[in-house]
Amino acid sequence: MHERNGFRILLMCMLIAITTVSCSNKPDPEENIKYINGFWEIKEVILPDGTSKEYGSRITIDHIEVEGKQATRKKVVPMPSGGFGKTTSEETFIITAEEDSLRFYRNTEFDSWKETVINVDADELRVRGKNGRIFVYKRYDL
Repeated sequence: MHERNGFRILLMCMLIAITTVSCSNKPDPEENIKYINGFWEIKEVILPDGTSKEYGSRITIDHIEVEGKQATRKKVVPMPSGGFGKTTSEETFIITAEEDSLRFYRNTEFDSWKETVINVDADELRVRGKNGRIFVYKRYDL
């Protein structure tokens, strides 16, 4: 009987320790802002029902520059000779860290919305849009 109680106490202590360690080691989403800078090419869009639309080579790619909490996204055109041509498409948005994720707050003269960064690293950016669509970008190879 005493062995069972001792085992239960040990098991509970281990569960509490594991829970405490795993909850306290949550990554700070602000650390991922550094990955947002750069050139991104849309790879696919995953719809709320789980179906996806894949994209092949695109004429334009997104160039995102982050300065503090403000970011600018410009559509650019890769040139065969190297470098990029600019388009007239440009928007500014705010990046904030909320709970466990980064959020993009976008605002145009027609609408305002929030997007959630699901994942970002050196090679991929996944963003959930306002309609539940997930936009998957891959870093553009320069």
